[in-house]
Amino acid sequence: MPVLSYALTSKNQYNKIDMSKAISILDVAKAADIQTVWLSNQIHYGGWDTPVSVIADSAQQQKWINDNYGETTRTTWYDIKLIQKLKSIKLYDNMFIVIHLMGNHSSYEDRYSKEFDVFKDKNSRIAKYDNSILYNDYVVKSIFETVKDIPNFKALIYCADHADAVDQNLFHDASQYVPNMTYIPLYVFLSDSYIKSNKQKYINLCNNKKYFWTNDLLFDLLLGILNIKIPEIYEQENDITNENYNNNINRFRTLNDKPITMDFNNIENILKYYNIPKSEYKTKRNITITKRSIWLHRVNQKERLKKYFDLYTGFEMAIYFNSKKQSFNVSHDNIDGDENLADMLKNIKGLEQKYLWLDFKNLEQSNKEEALINLNKIVEDNKLQRDHIVVESPNPTALDIFKKDGYYTSFYLNYYISSWTQSGKFPELLSEYIKN
Repeated sequence: MPVLSYALTSKNQYNKIDMSKAISILDVAKAADIQTVWLSNQIHYGGWDTPVSVIADSAQQQKWINDNYGETTRTTWYDIKLIQKLKSIKLYDNMFIVIHLMGNHSSYEDRYSKEFDVFKDKNSRIAKYDNSILYNDYVVKSIFETVKDIPNFKALIYCADHADAVDQNLFHDASQYVPNMTYIPLYVFLSDSYIKSNKQKYINLCNNKKYFWTNDLLFDLLLGILNIKIPEIYEQENDITNENYNNNINRFRTLNDKPITMDFNNIENILKYYNIPKSEYKTKRNITITKRSIWLHRVNQKERLKKYFDLYTGFEMAIYFNSKKQSFNVSHDNIDGDENLADMLKNIKGLEQKYLWLDFKNLEQSNKEEALINLNKIVEDNKLQRDHIVVESPNPTALDIFKKDGYYTSFYLNYYISSWTQSGKFPELLSEYIKN
């Protein structure tokens, strides 16, 4: 479940509200006669973004600047473009404005213009991340400089949906969870006039700033700032502006109701996390799966494959086919990824007993035959089994030859759900794609 689906609705990890019945902060604001605005540099419709777009589409004013679609972090513009859109909105006395940045999502070098290429060192990944942070600071400052001049400005709140484990080269891969993936900034700026009218809230914020806070509690923070108290949905124990905020460290959770301090490098914790009885495993020198199969997500580096090779039955990796080089690159977001699939799988002892899930990002009718030839060569060179490999793509008509050649195939459906549902022809359109 995307973080913002909780952060922007009455649902959180600490209550029992059904997500399908959760009320969004935009709906609450509109009911309070507050004009709502959504400005975004994220994908409007895609596997990661569609649930959030459902919330965003209720805003009375919307401006989307990212023309891409699907499961990607590509952008058309840098985040600073949103300032132009912010200045163009129609102003009202009471407004609630959401600005959804692309922020620091990898690839980091895609997040900033060349004048912010300041940090350079031997570890270019960390330098690029630092440059993206520098640029993000500039964008947030520019947002503040713009909104503070809006008549009746009261507050600016900034927070991230997640952090990246940059030093460990893990990004925000939940399957390799480490605590610093959850260390995010939360900034609350209040105008002088707001503080004067809400002095106790300001005092409570200052008193609570030293305590833990998880971003699925953003909804209650916003209700507190907006002075909207609806008994059925407002939870004062989750509002950091409230003197009754529950700061008990033992209650805070992340990663599907798991304690924020859980160590996922410990196999015992992995079993607990997935609710798998120890009896289903046998432990010798390495962990061997006997009944249940766990696959590791986003295995896009050979080092990661080797590190966790004995712990998992299968491995998912994102691939792009480079027609010019006639090879597959392994990367989630970059067609010119650092890893070559053939090199990555070469000389991995026991690989023929494992399973692979290949998330084929750019499979098209025009490259499917060349891609199949190259994949078959990798399979033959490494003595792999075709029925141990799943080829995934949002382009189902291009998957046909892989299925005929003995591979399992998977159609990534999320792109199409919204438009198909709105058309009223979902069953017919789905049947047509499956048939083809």
